[in-house]
Parts: sequence; C-alpha cells; structure tokens
Amino acid sequence: IRDWSSRAPYTGVFLDNSRPLGDYGPIHNPAGLPLTGWKLDWTMLVGPNKVVAYNLGLNQFFDTVRGQFPHLIYNGIGRRDWMPLTNPRNLELLMHAEGAMNEGFCFDRSGTVDVLYPQEDMIADIAIMRSAADAGKMMLQKVIHGMAPAKARFCLGSFLLGHSVGRTFFKYGPDYREREIGSDPPEVAVDFGIPLAEYSELETVGTADGGVGSLFGREFERGLVLVNMA
Repeated sequence: IRDWSSRAPYTGVFLDNSRPLGDYGPIHNPAGLPLTGWKLDWTMLVGPNKVVAYNLGLNQFFDTVRGQFPHLIYNGIGRRDWMPLTNPRNLELLMHAEGAMNEGFCFDRSGTVDVLYPQEDMIADIAIMRSAADAGKMMLQKVIHGMAPAKARFCLGSFLLGHSVGRTFFKYGPDYREREIGSDPPEVAVDFGIPLAEYSELETVGTADGGVGSLFGREFERGLVLVNMA
C-alpha cells in the first residue's frame, strides 16, 4: 500500500480475485481428482480457524486500503456452485469497499458448456444489484461470453431490470483482450432515460421443457424493457 501511495497519483484501487477462503463451501469430488484454484476446500486443507482468521484479515486489509485511497472496488462476488442457499456471495466485503464486480453475471461458466442462469438465479443477481445500489455501492456486471446476439440482449435486458443510474454498470465480451472493445450488444447505445418504476412480473410463460417462467418488464423514461426468462 505504501508503494502504491508513493509511486503514482492513484485515486483508487481495484482488487482482483478478492474472495474469502471457503467461498464455495464443501467440495464434492468423488473421483478424487486434484482440486485447484477456486475449487480448493480450504476448510479441509487448513482448518476452520485459519479460514476465519484469513477472512477477518481480508476485511481489515480492505479497511486499510480505503484509509489510503478514496476509491476501492473489488472483483470477487461469490458464485452459486456449491452452496446456492447459504453462500452469502461475499457481500460482506461490500461493507469495506465502494463497489464490486461480478464476473459471473447471466452465464454459468462452471461446467463444460456455458449456459444462461435460470430465472431464480437471475432474480437473485438483480436483487443483489438493487440492494447494493440502495446502500450507495457500485455494482459492475460483467458477462464473459463470445458473440451471441440474442443472449447478449437477454443479459443486457436482465441488467436493465435492476439498473440504477450511476450505480450499476454493464459489460459484455469474451475476455479482457482487444476483441473486448466493441463486443457489447448494439442495444447498449439506446438511451432509455431514467427508470420510472421497479421491474414487475407481467405474465407467466411456458418453457420448452413444459415448465413455467415469467415475462418481466420495466418502464423507462423513453422506452420499455421486456425480458422473457422462461
């Protein structure tokens, strides 16, 4: 932190991969394969006391950084892979930061094929975005996927259901290289104006597999956003 303060006139810091240990909870690995990266079961490896100590130290580190710089944003909103009902998604860190980036918005990349998240997960992400904005925090929603126009529109529309002007931000693209530039769907350029109301469920819609989903809508100053999550 002293090095950052002395070498350049930074006004803010972005901390990548800032998730607490134990983010994913117990790891189910019946094949006994080596586990690396995010899928390490730290509670099993080092014990619960060290996990708690590390996570407390992470909170304190965030507070120290914020004491030196006006702005702090972190990348590390937890995913849903292992404990979808109890995993707090690392939102505690928002108490110690100005905002967060969610690289897992809209697309589930945990399997061999990327798929859109089901309706309940999308609604949960929209709720996180809304609650963060209501608390005066920023939320950067990043969709990591190749060029798929219909899916890009779906992700953008879902984002707009929870959008708060000046607090929430959207980016769609395959990675962080040159091709990321210009990869957003063209609808990003549409000026809807400010939202006039919260989103609402307009009707139920049948799904291809015989289930039921919902059509959601939100009115803006200069347009209406409709998202079919069925």
